[in-house]
Amino acid sequence: MSQNLKDLRQQRWRHRLNFYAFIASLLGEGDVYPPTEFAHPVSKDQVVKAWKGTADAINKGQAPKQLGIFIFVPFCRTKCLFCPYFSFALSSGKQLDIYTRSIIDEMNFFQGVFNHTEFNTVWFGGGTPSILEKDHLTRIFSTLYDLFPFTRDLQITFECSCSSTDYYKLKLLHQLGVNRITLGIQSLNDRVLKVNNRLYQNRKESMNLINDARKAGIEIVNIDLMCGLPGDNLRSFLKGLKEIMALEPDMIHINPFFPSDETHFDQIGREYSEKDMKRRSREANLGTEILLKAGYKRADGAFLGFCRREGVCNQQEIDRVKYTSSYLSFGPSAESHAFGQMDYTNAYFGKKWNKPVLPRYIGRELDVKEEMRKHIVSNLRKVIVRKDFKNLFGGDIVDNFKEEIEILNDFNLVHIDQEKIFFKIKTRQEQLILAKHFFKPAYLKGMATKFKVRFNKNKNYFKEITKLIDSSV
Repeated sequence: MSQNLKDLRQQRWRHRLNFYAFIASLLGEGDVYPPTEFAHPVSKDQVVKAWKGTADAINKGQAPKQLGIFIFVPFCRTKCLFCPYFSFALSSGKQLDIYTRSIIDEMNFFQGVFNHTEFNTVWFGGGTPSILEKDHLTRIFSTLYDLFPFTRDLQITFECSCSSTDYYKLKLLHQLGVNRITLGIQSLNDRVLKVNNRLYQNRKESMNLINDARKAGIEIVNIDLMCGLPGDNLRSFLKGLKEIMALEPDMIHINPFFPSDETHFDQIGREYSEKDMKRRSREANLGTEILLKAGYKRADGAFLGFCRREGVCNQQEIDRVKYTSSYLSFGPSAESHAFGQMDYTNAYFGKKWNKPVLPRYIGRELDVKEEMRKHIVSNLRKVIVRKDFKNLFGGDIVDNFKEEIEILNDFNLVHIDQEKIFFKIKTRQEQLILAKHFFKPAYLKGMATKFKVRFNKNKNYFKEITKLIDSSV
């Protein structure tokens, strides 16, 4: 190949990568595939039919046996400055009553669908699940156990906020079957907590709560901390991390702050400077170094998650990445995945909750090729064993993505042998950009058309995405 032709190919590849970076900056930090931009309304009957198909496939060994339930609780005491998720401040206890009734009504849609199909995980996320009171929790768990069968090794993960959790609530959760909790501490610096609108939390309560979880009988305790928070500094972050480590939680997550346009930080016009980004990288890298030196191991399936022992990770997160498993979700904004049938979202984003709410589903049909794409997008920083891939999807990764892989191979971005394939991707930023290389061509074409006016081919979108996604981890 002549040098001129090589230069032309490299130039075209740079243009393509810049477009991928542009799309990544629009879609945000997550690994969502297919993109929700191409979802369309689907009915309750279509959703139930999809799940019947998936349950049947699981029972016949034609879909991954791992199966989870996810319950999203949108309410919080306050809206934190850094939060990018759909959530809002609770205005009255009546909202919790109506939410609970609505969730139970939605669960009943699936009565009888899973009579012979067991779930191995349940995950309560938010928002703030721990804002639910005893009556709400008891009714939701009772409905779960009545409607759905579970494996004997069931893991139930429950996210808790320090402002709405105490020993007695932890004891109740343990009695209801919760064996893994995530305490969203974020910071032990009271000043930083106030800057970020976490007005109902303080350092002393956070430290006590970790010990209370042990006393209540919770088997696995995970702590969520954040690096790069507005108002924080390196010394404060490392001090808090070391204090948390001294209490020996089973797992610690370091979540970098990303000032996406979904955050209140961005919505009120705050700016995240290059100095802030450098501090965020420094905190993430030093925090990682300290945890690894202390004997923590990198967690499977968790970005910047670290474990003290085996078996303490969020199993549903692992299953979603490793097996492209199915998960049935309840609650506003919650996404579900019925393997080989449909990805869908409850697109209700109302905040009043003054009467029972029915879900508003939007979704995308899935075939096996789309499941393959979904798997690759989630596993770009991992080794993909070709035999395992074929067992999951019935086809070889190289045979099914020959053109995409050949291009990456030309630029020395992939290693292929008879047993495995791995992509030479070092950072989260690279992962989210190159993931677009495996998007369905129709989706890329659709986004090019939809965002034609916004895309400037002369603009460097790699710089743009650095604000949102740390380039060093």
